[in-house]
Amino acid sequence: MSENLRMQYLEEQYETLTALGKEDGQTFLVKDKRNGKIAVKKYVTSDAAFLYERLRGMQNNHLAKIFEVVSNGEKGIVIEEYISGLTLREYMEERGALEPNEVVPVIGELCLALDAVHRQGMIHRDLNPDNILLSIDGVAKIIDFGIAREVKADQKRDTTILGTAGYAAPEQFGFMQSDVRTDIYALGILMNEMLTGDQTGQQQCKMVPFAHIIKKCTEIDPEKRFQTVSELKKALGIEEENTVGKRIKNVIQKRGSCVRGLPGFRTGILWKNIVASVGYGMMLLSTYIFLEPYTVSAEIFLLESLAVLLYIWVTVLVIVNVADWDRKMPILRKLPRMLRIIIRIVLGMIIFERGIVIENYVKSLVVGLPVL
Repeated sequence: MSENLRMQYLEEQYETLTALGKEDGQTFLVKDKRNGKIAVKKYVTSDAAFLYERLRGMQNNHLAKIFEVVSNGEKGIVIEEYISGLTLREYMEERGALEPNEVVPVIGELCLALDAVHRQGMIHRDLNPDNILLSIDGVAKIIDFGIAREVKADQKRDTTILGTAGYAAPEQFGFMQSDVRTDIYALGILMNEMLTGDQTGQQQCKMVPFAHIIKKCTEIDPEKRFQTVSELKKALGIEEENTVGKRIKNVIQKRGSCVRGLPGFRTGILWKNIVASVGYGMMLLSTYIFLEPYTVSAEIFLLESLAVLLYIWVTVLVIVNVADWDRKMPILRKLPRMLRIIIRIVLGMIIFERGIVIENYVKSLVVGLPVL
């Protein structure tokens, strides 16, 4: 069967359900028509398809399983395992800075995955929180080898500048050839971000012994970094395979419904769903109780509705950051997380006070109801 026919076969064999990840039209959730199993389909370059073919034969619990790879020399299609869980970025955005007993097991598992990849003469080159999944069964997995490459002994520098800003090592910008130490650099950046909760890279971890380890990982000169992931594991005191820390595993396993942007339902964590449902229910009940006495006229009812909307709904949703609104404002999104929280609280208090002002005005219009 020719490669073009094989590509056509895969297109027909897997039913597309929805787009995944970045809005680049390259990654999709699909269903195998033969057995109904869910998988991920990716369109990749022919060079990437060659590397995915090599990954296909690897058995590693910390890499997504590759089921099918086909390329016609111009582009390729990859069918890989669908992993249910959270990206590391989603987890950190929900939890903030992580404890060392959460960070070390995750880094240890990433080292296990990278060790297997590096032994094949390959490097990932794009380790970042979006490309690391914490699965529902408590395992850290590396995904997206779209810009991975082989290490070539006779090449002095990378011919193409690729990588995610903030995580890419200096050599990825054309200064020299990237190698296994390039992935170690990204691990250092990840470790710092996990321990500080700072996604901007401006805050440096000062915790012993992590500060020294992170500094060694992220040296500008690759010769001064850890030379292998085994050296990094040893520095972290990791001797054997670790599973993702119990706290992380419990969070991921207790899954509920996920509604993007809605506080209490953003991560799909069951206990948060329950708390949010109770909270929203109480807000609805309070809305009814506050509005019921003000039906004497349409004008008074509308004014009271505005007051309740402000001092109950808008106040709460601003403070709990509905739709992650603070990250969508250019002025706020570059600020430290704690400062954004303070701004949300202050703004919520101002909105609450405006609602109470309207409430008092409405009460002054209604005979028999006291004015606060």
